[in-house]
Amino acid sequence: MLAALTSVVDDLDPSDMCDSEIRERYIETRRAIDRAEAYAARLLVAIAGRGIPSGDGASSTPAWVQLQTGQRFRDARISLAAGKACETLPLVAKAWAQGEISASAATTIALGRRQNHEAVYATMEDDLVQLAEAADFRGLDARIRYYQLRCDELDDKPPEDTNGVYLSPVADRWALKGDLDGLLGATIKHAVNAATDKPGDDDPRTPAQRRADALGRICRDFLDRGESPTEDGERPHITITATLESLLTGNDETTGDLALTQSQVSRLVCESKLQLIVLDANGTPLDVGAAIYRPSRTLRRAVLHRDGGRCRYPGCDRTHGQVHHVNPFPNGTTVIANLVFLCDFHHHVLHKPGWHATFDGTTLTITNPNHRCIGSTSTDRESSRLSRNR
Repeated sequence: MLAALTSVVDDLDPSDMCDSEIRERYIETRRAIDRAEAYAARLLVAIAGRGIPSGDGASSTPAWVQLQTGQRFRDARISLAAGKACETLPLVAKAWAQGEISASAATTIALGRRQNHEAVYATMEDDLVQLAEAADFRGLDARIRYYQLRCDELDDKPPEDTNGVYLSPVADRWALKGDLDGLLGATIKHAVNAATDKPGDDDPRTPAQRRADALGRICRDFLDRGESPTEDGERPHITITATLESLLTGNDETTGDLALTQSQVSRLVCESKLQLIVLDANGTPLDVGAAIYRPSRTLRRAVLHRDGGRCRYPGCDRTHGQVHHVNPFPNGTTVIANLVFLCDFHHHVLHKPGWHATFDGTTLTITNPNHRCIGSTSTDRESSRLSRNR
């Protein structure tokens, strides 16, 4: 099996195949990989049982795998756990080894079992394998969740005791994963739905991207309310450090743990409470100036009232968003004549390189990177409508 798989990888070039051959080769290769994963899991159980990792000075079997093969620690841990579970799940082990179910399906089944309830799970094994063979993953997940819920009831374990949210840095991005009980999951779902912008013709974001922006909006609103815990008397917010020259010139360069683009820094400067820290040429702080706040609640309410609570970008009427400095901070001051309300999407657009806006206190005009005027909106809603439709 391994020799055949290696031969396929080494010798066959998809560019030389017809469509039907590519299709068949992919399915064949995918099944061979799944079978190889089953074999690797069995080997890993044997490796752990014989103490090979400790003999090599490794702290654990997954750590040994990561060092020896480059497989991520988490993936090795899952493979080991699945291999151990399959020792008492013979139908799963057989179907996985023969390529009748995928490695992901086998892992889902193997890791779904609860301690002290193995006997009940064994009675479900045939049904679970059939669901996996049919690729009915919604049914498979539902069956396992129902079993786990009944196990929790028998153990007098409230559903919320198994809740968990995992937020992990991955390079310069973050991975978010969670497992929530029905009530908490529904609460979060309804909150995100309520904060999610409706799709528009000018909005290319996917539904997932709009939900991500909605979740960020909910978190920002919580931090801004002043009800969150304090750090030495101050509510926690994201902190960035930048040289004064970079802020004044627009060539934003940040330091610290966050890798931010120029448009992201510009957006943060527009939205956030700032603490000015002046650095010398060597990066040593020279002085700490007074905090410069984002628009106050009173000023924000005045902007929202003037703009009718809707985005001022031509053609947009979204009601979720941010108060935007038309003349960017620190050159532009935080006064009502320099502030307009924009939805999150168009706020992001105007902080992209090349986009430009002018505002005289009444009329907002938008120009794109090609210097084409997108349109204008006025605090006079009728004039604004006519301007957009010319």
